[in-house]
Amino acid sequence: MPNDDPDVRRRGSAARFHVPLKLTERAIEALPAAPGADYVVMDLGSPGFGVRVSWRGTAPRKAYFFGYRLRTTGASRRITIGAVGVITLKDARAQAAVLARGVALGEAPARARRRRR
Repeated sequence: MPNDDPDVRRRGSAARFHVPLKLTERAIEALPAAPGADYVVMDLGSPGFGVRVSWRGTAPRKAYFFGYRLRTTGASRRITIGAVGVITLKDARAQAAVLARGVALGEAPARARRRRR
């Protein structure tokens, strides 16, 4: 993809591709992973919800996440919900909906999670 493409985000030397898709169990299972080709697939049905596909060590990793912007600073944040296969798509979507409600009420889910730890 050319560097001026708005769907490509550069972070270090690895490109981050943002791909919109209706996420289903089958679609997530079919997402390819290759060393050095990390990317994000955003769900068309749930704003802010998506799957991050990466390759760490010798195996691919897929994880559900929720992305949002802080109202105070405008900074974008991503909070990992869980690994694909450990948590179901239905449960991950439900957790993303809870996080979205919190963001709508002015909360910062990542800050709240750090406080609980």
